[in-house]
Amino acid sequence: MSKENLFTKIIKSLQSFRQTLGLKPAAQQNGDAMAKLIHMLENTDERELSCDEVFAIIDQYAELESGGEDAPSIFPLVKKHLDNCHDCLEEYESLSQILATTPMQGN
Repeated sequence: MSKENLFTKIIKSLQSFRQTLGLKPAAQQNGDAMAKLIHMLENTDERELSCDEVFAIIDQYAELESGGEDAPSIFPLVKKHLDNCHDCLEEYESLSQILATTPMQGN
């Protein structure tokens, strides 16, 4: 069985489990670890960036955003990761705040 087929079966099983229990969509269940896990699994793609990979380029992403560029279009996998990873999102938000309050120096 390929990884894709196994992954698809796991996602479908989790969705079925959630529906059987009458749970709201995972994104609506605040604070529930199981719901968060299901949400993350439902939103997982075949190609994902790890926290280490995101951390290596998060400064570039934040600089693009602060410069008015469309960083999510340039780095869609970083955007996807930030949508699902609270720790990396906090790092990005901290960098964004620093960039917003730091005057740009001329080259």
